[in-house]
Amino acid sequence: MRRYGARRITQASWLDMQQKQHECMQAVTEALSDLLAARVAQATLLEAMLVSHPDPVMLRKAWDELSSQRIAYVAQKKALADDPRPMDAQTLEQFRAWEEKLNRYFPRDPAAGSAQT
Repeated sequence: MRRYGARRITQASWLDMQQKQHECMQAVTEALSDLLAARVAQATLLEAMLVSHPDPVMLRKAWDELSSQRIAYVAQKKALADDPRPMDAQTLEQFRAWEEKLNRYFPRDPAAGSAQT
């Protein structure tokens, strides 16, 4: 009789653990959905600001200065890591995507590139 009671408690604990795991996974899924929605909204806002920027040359210059430093930092971390983090590759991919958007809206002027210092 005692053995049956212990088994019943174990089953109840297991079911409770399963319920908690389900709740945890649901919370993680909701948090990731919120982050993705925020990312899409922010990217849309940034792209609108990019398109309507009053000084494309200064925007390009600022982008080149800021992004090159950050890209170099992430690329170096990725290269030196024993176990590369997926986040580093994703970060570099995001920089590439924004560079493509900049090139689409404000293509580089080859003649201006050699004249600028």
